[in-house]
Amino acid sequence: MKKKILILEEDNVLSFVLKKSLEKLGYYAVAANNEAQVLSLFRQEKNIDLFLFDFFVKGSGNNVGILAKLRQSLPELKAVAVSGTIIENWAKYEIQGLLIKPYAIQELDVMLKNIFSEKSNAKIQLSY
Repeated sequence: MKKKILILEEDNVLSFVLKKSLEKLGYYAVAANNEAQVLSLFRQEKNIDLFLFDFFVKGSGNNVGILAKLRQSLPELKAVAVSGTIIENWAKYEIQGLLIKPYAIQELDVMLKNIFSEKSNAKIQLSY
């Protein structure tokens, strides 16, 4: 069974590329550009395995609040944040991984495989 990933990326082009890249790697991916779309897809799709999201929102803080809303319905939801900057104490947000932009899709794939492995409880950060 393919792992199902819900993507939140504000940029339409990046969202499309990320979705297609994840599908080529064997994941089932759905993409949203804002909170309303995330919540709608989350209700429709069922059984989301991981929320992949841009940590910061342009002009309004971060997207951790959306993650909290999703976890009200699915407490075991795994999450990976993407950021253009290093986030101090990022693990306190109950995020399993942090990718620093720019990153290669292969880095994301390795991170996801580690997160989805049954042995993994580690927090993972990849950056340049």
